[in-house]
Amino acid sequence: MQHDDINENLLYWPGFIKSKCKQRFVKITQYLIRMRKLKLRRQKLLVPIQRNVERREKRREEKALIAARIEKGVEKTLLDRLKQGVYQDLYNIPMTAFETAQEENEVEDEVEYQNEMEIEEELENEGPEFVAADSDDESDIESDSGQPEDIDLDSSFESSDGSDIEDIVKPTARASKGKKPKTPPPKKGRRPRVEIEKVSTFQRFLPQIIAVIIKNSSLFVYGTTMGMPTILIPALSGNNQDESLSMDETGISWIASMSNLCVPLGCLLSGQVAQKIGRKRALQAVNVPFSVAFALFYFASKPWQILFGLSLTGTAGGIAESPGVSYSAEVSEPILRGGLTSSGTLFISMGILFSFIGGTFFHWRTLALINAVIPLVSTVLLMLIPETPYWLVSKNRMEEAQKSLAWLRGWTSTEQVEKEFQEIRKSIEVSAQEDSNRTWRSNLQLYMEGRFIKPFLLIALTFVTAYFGLTPVTAYAVEIFNLLQVPLSSYYATVLMGSLNLIATILCAIILRFFGKRLLAFIALSGVSLCFIITASYCFLNDIYFFSSSAAASTSSWIPMVALMGMGFFSYLVVFGLPWILMGEIYHNEIRDTATGLSAAIGYLIGFLASKTFQQMVSAVTLPGVFLFYSGVAVGGILALYFLLPETEGKSLAECCQHYSGGSKLDNRVCRNRGTDKENEHGV
Repeated sequence: MQHDDINENLLYWPGFIKSKCKQRFVKITQYLIRMRKLKLRRQKLLVPIQRNVERREKRREEKALIAARIEKGVEKTLLDRLKQGVYQDLYNIPMTAFETAQEENEVEDEVEYQNEMEIEEELENEGPEFVAADSDDESDIESDSGQPEDIDLDSSFESSDGSDIEDIVKPTARASKGKKPKTPPPKKGRRPRVEIEKVSTFQRFLPQIIAVIIKNSSLFVYGTTMGMPTILIPALSGNNQDESLSMDETGISWIASMSNLCVPLGCLLSGQVAQKIGRKRALQAVNVPFSVAFALFYFASKPWQILFGLSLTGTAGGIAESPGVSYSAEVSEPILRGGLTSSGTLFISMGILFSFIGGTFFHWRTLALINAVIPLVSTVLLMLIPETPYWLVSKNRMEEAQKSLAWLRGWTSTEQVEKEFQEIRKSIEVSAQEDSNRTWRSNLQLYMEGRFIKPFLLIALTFVTAYFGLTPVTAYAVEIFNLLQVPLSSYYATVLMGSLNLIATILCAIILRFFGKRLLAFIALSGVSLCFIITASYCFLNDIYFFSSSAAASTSSWIPMVALMGMGFFSYLVVFGLPWILMGEIYHNEIRDTATGLSAAIGYLIGFLASKTFQQMVSAVTLPGVFLFYSGVAVGGILALYFLLPETEGKSLAECCQHYSGGSKLDNRVCRNRGTDKENEHGV
């Protein structure tokens, strides 16, 4: 009907104008229908949010919870002392002392109440906030589509209150004109508001990375000592006419294994030293015997001096195991712990490579003199990082622990790390309270429980897979490459092998948090097994059975060289560092130091057996047979770890410890998004 009126009144107008008028008429009609629906429907109720009340109640709940915990703790302690007979008689406390303490408590409560009132006044001056209450009427959802609708207007529509949209909007706009926002008068004497700035992820992670890197300087020194036997064996084997010092085959085997034999002695002392003087000071202390050992190498004129220097490096390296692993685990958060703990292996690889390169271009005595200076640099660098907050809390040095935690969490204030500090303090206090009630028998019983035995056996298994293959091949690398007639110089091939080991260690630190320990262990052990099979096959086909065998130069001699380098790469990808990573994660806090030392001792005993028996095994089953045996060890490791190794990547220390303490079991999934260490459970 309305369209007919438009056609009649605009009879001589162009068609375009007629169409525009009809479109505007339909749109205005839809606006009016929409306005009437809005007016007739149920209106949403704006409900003010009582932010000040919510914050006040939350603060009161937190204070009440803290007070309840303190009261329960005091009550439990007093009851325990009463049962033990500490209080022989009843004590009468003067009422004056009680009334004085009560008055002080009331004054503190009054001050806190005034502070809360000032904060609430500030929040009220900011103005209330409103949210829309829930509405049952959703009839307007379909009309929000914006599409034109065919509307049949009835006669009552003309008398609707919503005749024009501007009739409703304008009065509101007029009412708001000319009004200025009210500003509350400034109050004198009000405290300034203190806001704690949030620390960025980069700033939070950077100090943890720096601290672990500086800590690893001691492991770099230890790596230089591990690379020395590879340089000493060809130099002292009697083949060099210019060398005044030489040793027989038995002495050479002791050079390859003496360090590993003495490491367990240091490991047995490691936990006690780290607990007594702290992780950082223990790492500084071990640098002294490292320097003395390298000085002995430089001035050595008899074989026993070489062996004594190697025994010093082994003992010092063993002492460094527990503080090194514990430091990385205690200063880092779960999302970084796996990579930072495995970085210790990276720095050991760098130290080994440093010795390989130095032995290629310098005489072994000159290399020993250069290495003697590095521990002094490490001692100075360790002065720049803090002690771990866990150890400081265990020694009741709370203020230093707070400052240490604030330094490690992004050089922030102690207030911002208060929550994490309280969690650490609570866990240490629970462990200390349990330790105070134990006798030497109960302490010994800790090492008879499943939470020690199961992790200990798992770590021993990982040491077997790591050392039976990598350790003897690394020690005799120059001799093996000479025997196989590889296309490169044996020293250059050894340096290239060390470089690949370093690259694998770096790659492990990068991809460990994404793939997890289980998957990487399976891939790496498969690669190790395959590389040993290839090397054994080459030796068998070319009649290379003993070190006295003479192999002719072959165009395919690059195959065993690449296979042995691949074996080192896969070993350092995760196999070599896996036991050291697990040591810092799966042991309970109250046995972590000693258990880490015992595990490291067993590990180096396994390494000693692998190195010392290498030549005897070659004489008994030939070189290809030894390589096939190492391949079988890798395959057996895959099968055993499939059933025994849980996935600890991204899990908190509490979760890892509970897996072996009868609590919740770990699954085989990798937690990649956990950024904070929620270790507030018992025994961490």
